[in-house]
Amino acid sequence: TVGVYDWGKRSAQWRGDIKDRHRAPVPLHDGDMSGLLMNLAIVRDAQPDRVLHYRYVDGGRARDHAYRVAAAPEPMSAGELSFETLRVARTNGGNDETLVWVADGVPTPIRILQREDGEDAIDLRLIQYEGH
Repeated sequence: TVGVYDWGKRSAQWRGDIKDRHRAPVPLHDGDMSGLLMNLAIVRDAQPDRVLHYRYVDGGRARDHAYRVAAAPEPMSAGELSFETLRVARTNGGNDETLVWVADGVPTPIRILQREDGEDAIDLRLIQYEGH
């Protein structure tokens, strides 16, 4: 699947292995993000007990995503390293759950877990990090 975000025309459109109903152009609004950009925005914006709102535009659809940041950090390891992380949970995903753990000073999430109907679907984990 290939998506083209044309900010000049304020429109995004996808082609390739995608359902016909998702091939139509999607109007772009200021602040819209793909899934990859949203993961980086969560790293940037996560502060204890904060609510985060983003407009997700990807795969021929636009949806509002809301996340709740935990009030306190929790320990998490990445390979041989240990971090104090904030857990960020999507609050409006219905049966689909997204959890992201971020650590201060690390430019990517430590872990991203996506569950569908209570079953783990995607579990991405940082296994090595060389901070500067």
